[in-house]
Amino acid sequence: LFKELKKLKMISLLKFGICVALAGFVCCFSELTDNIHDGESAYNRYVLEDFVPLSKSHLWKLMMSFYDRNGPQSWTSGGVPNFVTSNSYIANSYAKILQGFFSDCKLNTAAMKLDESEPLYIIELGAGQGKFSFLLLSALEQMQRTLAFPSQKIVYVMTDFTNSNFDAWQRHPALKPFFDSGRLDAAIFNAVDDSKIVLHKSGAVLSAGSLKNPVVVIANYLFDTLYHDYFQVSGGSLLEGLVSAGSETNEESDPLNPEIIERMDNHFKYEPTELAHYKSEEGDEAHFQWMLTWSGDHI
Repeated sequence: LFKELKKLKMISLLKFGICVALAGFVCCFSELTDNIHDGESAYNRYVLEDFVPLSKSHLWKLMMSFYDRNGPQSWTSGGVPNFVTSNSYIANSYAKILQGFFSDCKLNTAAMKLDESEPLYIIELGAGQGKFSFLLLSALEQMQRTLAFPSQKIVYVMTDFTNSNFDAWQRHPALKPFFDSGRLDAAIFNAVDDSKIVLHKSGAVLSAGSLKNPVVVIANYLFDTLYHDYFQVSGGSLLEGLVSAGSETNEESDPLNPEIIERMDNHFKYEPTELAHYKSEEGDEAHFQWMLTWSGDHI
């Protein structure tokens, strides 16, 4: 994902969103690992998967299945916290940040210039139920006369990996005026695997080198859904965490049933690894090694 953001000249303006996302990862991971331990179960534990690195764990598939099968109800049912990133105050704050960004780019001394004859895309990764999208679009609409960039050239793009959310956006009456005006478009986009965004309404393809203007990216509550590894530093040695996903029941007929999350029995262990743990990362191996080295020196 980050490689593609760099290629697209994407600008991440919203540090708050990153903080919330990291907090969300802690919340999400703790839910999936509430029953995690390295002892033996008192019952017949059903093993969904043997020990693997966290980034390859079945836990992520379960989480994606939860969002895919429940669609917008993931949020409306109260199962996923969302108010902190989906309220009018936050939407208005983001709109003001965008207004400041547009104004800064018009300065004679600005390192980044905007082409007012070309579209400027605001891409929301993991738009979910679409509530924040609607609130930010409404805030920008109210500010359109004062924006330092033509409002008709701003295209907001809602993305998510699942059709259940995508289809709900198309049907939602509150979003229809924005779709009809061309100010809103949508796309199926998996931030883990995809490298381009194909817009549903206009048919435009957003990919590396295809755009004249930089892209604004919003990623509220996204990073908790991207695959992670985890490590431990013990006695000066670097250890990799491995997870075995399991269930408290004797059998699971559907290993992707989101209800499994409520009865998970996950085991974990640590095994020695080396600082050069990541060996095939398209040129980013040194960056990963630096992070692991820094952790070993400071933890």
